[in-house]
This record gives sequence, structure tokens and C-alpha cells, in this order.
Amino acid sequence: MGQGKVKRGTPLLMPPTPQDPHPLLTPLLTEYGVSYADFRKVGRVPRGLVEVRSAIVTRLHESGMAWAAMVEVTGLSNGSIQRLTRAKGCPAAKKNRAENAARVGHACKGKAKPALSASLKSRWARGDFNHLRGRVRTPEERSRLQSTWTPERRQHHSEIRRLLWATPAYRNGLVSFHRSPEQRVLRSHAQSARMLSDPEKWTWGRGASITGAKHQGPSTFWVRSSHEVAAVRVLEADPEVVAYLYEPRFTLADGTFAMPDFKVFLRDGTAKLVEVKAAWVLSLPTSHRKAIRLAVYRELAQAEGLPFEVWTEKDALHGYL
Repeated sequence: MGQGKVKRGTPLLMPPTPQDPHPLLTPLLTEYGVSYADFRKVGRVPRGLVEVRSAIVTRLHESGMAWAAMVEVTGLSNGSIQRLTRAKGCPAAKKNRAENAARVGHACKGKAKPALSASLKSRWARGDFNHLRGRVRTPEERSRLQSTWTPERRQHHSEIRRLLWATPAYRNGLVSFHRSPEQRVLRSHAQSARMLSDPEKWTWGRGASITGAKHQGPSTFWVRSSHEVAAVRVLEADPEVVAYLYEPRFTLADGTFAMPDFKVFLRDGTAKLVEVKAAWVLSLPTSHRKAIRLAVYRELAQAEGLPFEVWTEKDALHGYL
């Protein structure tokens, strides 16, 4: 074995110290009621001594004392200070590490991390993280995550995202990525797959802001689907329609509200309620929530003395989509 090397497994020796404690250590030993001999005891220590060591070294650390100085003051080894006393996890040590990490991160700001990236890529290639693919969190894990997602933490993350979005380099990079032709094609294929697998959920089309001259409310308003956009075009083009109101609000007998898509006013002075749906909705079972909603609208129209119509892409909306 070469000079200066220590064989693995060799216990670290305590640094030589005088028999009397250091002047900075004496008042702490008196305060915590422990003798200097017990404080420096090697091997199995009396009950409670670990906590006392931790408290004393933490006090020294919080005063700003360096590790080497604590070794000299306490007579403990460097490893004992960090391991036996758990001083490594005290608030002062955590704050020191956080400040050091912040300084290192600021010094390396804007620099690439090729070593880290190459290491992660090689580990992914080896399959070190395959056990994480498709893993479903247990109810306990989900509950623990939800309990830690406090309003303060949400606000903190929201503020971080707001600041990042206000940074042109971050914002432009993100926008250019998501608007790239490759990403647009991927999202289009993914949406097509979702629509084929679950048409009830995904085939609603896009909402839009539309302008209608006959609308009784604001001339420009927002509709929720491409089918409703087509319905507005039908109403605007129909000479028998004098005016219409989008999503009028009616109070039901039980105190709840119902908002059919359109209330249409005709030239002959009559009116009607119109609900716009995709054709497949009409084939849903009567117990389905959409079918129940249509039944509520029919009962509402009957109570108001108005005709009720359902428009789909196969009849009234045909040619306007």
C-alpha cells in the first residue's frame, strides 16, 4: 500500500486534543449538562448523547464556524461531526448548501451541461429508467402528492411560470417548438386517434368568436363548437329569422338553470328553441346525460309554449360546416 493511502475499512482516529475542553465548548457543555469525556466518547455512547452532540455542533455551525474549526473546538473527527451529530442536516447546513448551489448555478447560467446530458442519455439507452415507464402511482402516493400541493406552492410555481413566460428567449423557444411543422403533425395525428377511439368526447369541433348581425346580445360573441358556428350562419342567412339569442337562460322548477343553444325569433312573431348537436348524440341511450339534457330542453320548450328543434350536420347544418 502506497504512502499516504488509507486502507478501506480502517476506522478514522480521533484528532489529538488536550484533556481540557476548548474555551468555546465549555459553556455549551455546561448548558447541556454533559462532561467533556462523555462528549468525546468513542464507540457506543450513553443514551441521549447523540442528540446533545447534534445540538452543540449545530449551535457552533449556526454561529458561522467552519468544519475545520469545529473539529478543533469539539475534538471530534470531521466524519463524526457530519454523521454522528447529523449536523449536515441542520438548517444552517441546508442554507449553506442552497446558497452554494445558487452561486454555482448562477456562474454556469447559459452554459450547456454535456456531461450530465451524455450521462442521462446513456442511462436511458441502457434501460436504467425502464421501471418508470407506465408506472401508475398508488393511492397513497397520489394522496401524499395532493397534500403537499398547497396553495402557497401553487402560487410559487405560478409566479415562476409567469416570470419564465415574460422572458423572450424562453417564450420564443417554446412557441417555435410547438408551432413547428413536426409538432403540428404529431398533434393532428394524436387528435385523430382520440376522435376515433372516443368520438363522444372528442368530436365537438372548435369554438370560435363569431359576429352576427341578428344577435340580440353583443354583435360579436363566442360559441362553443364548429356546429354552433354553422348554426349561426344558418340563422344569419334565413330571411324568416328576425333575431336570435345565444344560450338564453331559463330557471327550472327545481331552481336550477337550463341554457339551450338558441332562442330564435321569426318574422311571423313566433319563436322557437334550437339545440345544436352532433348526429351521433341522438343515438345515445335515454340514460345518458346528453340525452337527459335534451329531454329537459324539450320539457322546457313545452312549458314555455315554444317549438323545440335539434339541428345536426345531417339536416339543418348540412352545407354550412
